[in-house]
Amino acid sequence: MSSKPNLSAIQTYADKFADKVCTSFFSTNEVISGSQIVSFTGVEQVNYFIIRRIFEHWQEEMLKIRSPFFDYEASTVKKAFGSLMNELSKNISINEQDFKPLVKEAVQDTLYFLLKPDEYLEELFSAQQKLIDIKQYLIPLFRYMKVHKEMVEDLSNRFTSDGDFIESQKVAAVAKRTFASHKSNWEEPYPILQQFNDVITVGIYELYPDYVSPQTEIPDSNSKIEAVFALDDNRDEEHLINEDVPEPTTVSEQSRLSKFIDLDTAEEKPLEEVEEKVQEVEIPTAEEAALSEKIAEAKAEESEEQSLNDQLKSEEQTPTLLESLQKQQGVSLAESINLNMRFRFQSILFGGNIADYTAAIEMVDQCPNYHTALTNLKDIYGKRYEWDYSSEELMEFLSLVDEKF
Repeated sequence: MSSKPNLSAIQTYADKFADKVCTSFFSTNEVISGSQIVSFTGVEQVNYFIIRRIFEHWQEEMLKIRSPFFDYEASTVKKAFGSLMNELSKNISINEQDFKPLVKEAVQDTLYFLLKPDEYLEELFSAQQKLIDIKQYLIPLFRYMKVHKEMVEDLSNRFTSDGDFIESQKVAAVAKRTFASHKSNWEEPYPILQQFNDVITVGIYELYPDYVSPQTEIPDSNSKIEAVFALDDNRDEEHLINEDVPEPTTVSEQSRLSKFIDLDTAEEKPLEEVEEKVQEVEIPTAEEAALSEKIAEAKAEESEEQSLNDQLKSEEQTPTLLESLQKQQGVSLAESINLNMRFRFQSILFGGNIADYTAAIEMVDQCPNYHTALTNLKDIYGKRYEWDYSSEELMEFLSLVDEKF
């Protein structure tokens, strides 16, 4: 899948989508708040990319007010800045004119990231300043990505021990290589496209005419074979990623590679060798043939009985839908929250109130889906404790709630 999505078509669709959702919302609201942005559209990734854009603008504005005449590293100054940012985050208020461009950008980012994540991330990080702050920008940035979650988590883990800063070009190269080498782990785009279709209909081939599912994509034969045989030659080469590309060792991978061998170049056996092989084959007598047939029938009957027994055992072990649901409902959100996280959530999100924190966890456990849990959390605890919807702690907490469902 070497081609790119049709960025012009994505931009056109993003314009229409932003117009429709903004017109609908602002027909009854003058401004939108932080808590409303989290559930603004039915596409979770769009909502989080809107918040990401606000986060980035915020970072830029904070840098503008820095002056060479003051010590911004002084503890009292840093504390004052922290307090200011916390208060501002609790009072997000954006009108339609300023909000619509954010929605448009978020839709474009979502569709590009959904359809071609390797190139999207490469362009995203290449456009950053030369050095990226890992703790203040890079790691928080990954928390806004809700598509291709497994891949994003793997990518994020690669930078957790790289110090304070890292070159943007290195991040771009690692991001592209990580995604490009694990295409089978990409999420299928159709479920999320259906969420877009609930607002304005769009077909995947309108946005990406040459789209091929990563699960069914057939790589170019020459490049695939060259890549395999080049592995040994590049062992000593310094890679941006720690792990080498794994060699195809499984039977399925080897058989798949064999399909790309050019049959025209395969070695031909001399006719004499073929004739010798034919002469070596012994033709069975009629009695031997009849005996072989009876043995084959007996084995077939035995195999059929074993197959039936295995099938019955399998059916007995397969849980019913009700049992599966009961098992899912029995898993508490608390089980995915470690002690460290619990203390942070209690302190920052619930004002140190252990009873409210416990009640919130129990409430989430009783909810049938993520949307209901999010709505209840916002209405009860978000308002009570004036949650900062751009804070790392809240983003992390809501991600755990999301993963539960």
